[in-house]
Amino acid sequence: MQNSEYWEKRFLLLNEMLLQKGENYIKNVQKDYANVMENIEKDINDFYMRFAQENNITFQQAKQILTTSERRAFQMKLHDYIKYGSQNGLSKEWVKKLKNASTVHSITRLQALQYQFRQQVEKLEAIKEHGLTNTLKDIYKEGYYRTAYEIQRASGIGSAFSRIDETKINKVLAKPWAPDGKNFSERIWGKDRTQLLYQLENRFSQGMIRGESPQKIIKDMQKALNSSEYATRRLVMTESAFFASASRKETYDKLEVKQYKILAVLDTKTSTICRDMDGKVFDVKDYQPGLNANPFHANCRTTTTPYFNDKFAQQQECSARDENGKTYYIPANMTYEEWYNKSVESNQKVSAKDNILLKEQKQSINQSIDNAESLQKQQMKQLQSTTKPQKQANSDIKYHTNKK
Repeated sequence: MQNSEYWEKRFLLLNEMLLQKGENYIKNVQKDYANVMENIEKDINDFYMRFAQENNITFQQAKQILTTSERRAFQMKLHDYIKYGSQNGLSKEWVKKLKNASTVHSITRLQALQYQFRQQVEKLEAIKEHGLTNTLKDIYKEGYYRTAYEIQRASGIGSAFSRIDETKINKVLAKPWAPDGKNFSERIWGKDRTQLLYQLENRFSQGMIRGESPQKIIKDMQKALNSSEYATRRLVMTESAFFASASRKETYDKLEVKQYKILAVLDTKTSTICRDMDGKVFDVKDYQPGLNANPFHANCRTTTTPYFNDKFAQQQECSARDENGKTYYIPANMTYEEWYNKSVESNQKVSAKDNILLKEQKQSINQSIDNAESLQKQQMKQLQSTTKPQKQANSDIKYHTNKK
């Protein structure tokens, strides 16, 4: 095994690669926020074009009831919102509210616009939840397999490695891990959505009351979206760090790693807590994110590595032995794809039902083999008894021939 410093750098690079998946997703989020702002700006400009006089509208004018033709146009818009919500996983609560609104006859201009604002927010939050769910699943899977690959390369000892259980990932997604007792989905649909919607509606109404221009109102609403986008980035990177950490912990358990070491990225951005935790060694059985494992704070870049002491390779060799007590060894130049095909693809799990069928088939085959062997022995005895005199005669002929 190469020196521990080399492998620690490998685990730091692996964590960096996993966190980059979160960074890549953030780029998509930025586009989603830009689209929302573009739509909101269009809705506000349309609102002013229809109802404002000389680019100005009072709060009282905004609270006037829609006319029959205006309400008909709004109901058509609501129909489109309901269809989109039903087909794209928007919250059932919101879809129900849209259906109720489509039957109401008295809706003000301001209320209609607020429905448009909320539709944009609901679409944004649904897109964020779907995208972040896929990103976190990808981080967990990649972290799970890549960690096993690095550990087995470090020890030089390979073993069959089971496929990741999708049910396990879904449980990790659903389970809260932070002190607030909420998972990432609840944060998106809870505080984030509520605050963003409040800011948009409040800033628009206050802008009208103050008699501000639509350009000024739009600029203020952009600030609200910027704050929400920043909070989303913080959420994405913190959750990415947690799922990278959780996947590594599961691999430690699978490969029976006994101890791990904290590795901080040491630069000018490193937090005090990560500097203090760097280099500390803990037992895997005590692994707890936020306490003695990453992430220690929002946007945490710290990670862990197996503790490469003198016993590490020996422990890995013991845990890697198959049912026959054998192990196979991994060359230093084995690629990840080669390792995956050998250790994971060739070790697919069989369901309990299939195991029963295979066991029954094996018993049937063994019984057939036993019967065949028994029959073969009987036939051999009969054959030997009938051919013995002939063999003796042939032997005598051969003897006399050689003697001549």
